[in-house]
Amino acid sequence: MRSFLRAHPLLKFLAVHAGLGAVVATLVVAGIILTDVGGIGTLILASADPVVPIVMLVFGFVITMSSAAAGSAVMSLGTRGGGGRRRPVGPLVAQPAPSVARRPGL
Repeated sequence: MRSFLRAHPLLKFLAVHAGLGAVVATLVVAGIILTDVGGIGTLILASADPVVPIVMLVFGFVITMSSAAAGSAVMSLGTRGGGGRRRPVGPLVAQPAPSVARRPGL
């Protein structure tokens, strides 16, 4: 597995950031349950099988936070050191965009 990730640095980059998102998501769920936000901790711990709702909550948060962390990491790839925007090199030239003419009402 390590040689595969070494051979594919972008996948390693995504896996690291998705993993960080998963850790953050797990901590957020733990915080929600422990601080009993909206009474959800009480409801979960009073249920007959508290494992199922906890797993479902963690799963939803992990999917959301991991994709957000990986997505924001990918979007920040094009920026230079100070978080500035990349400037295009050379003059900007308009490019024609082909389109299909349609009759009105369709």
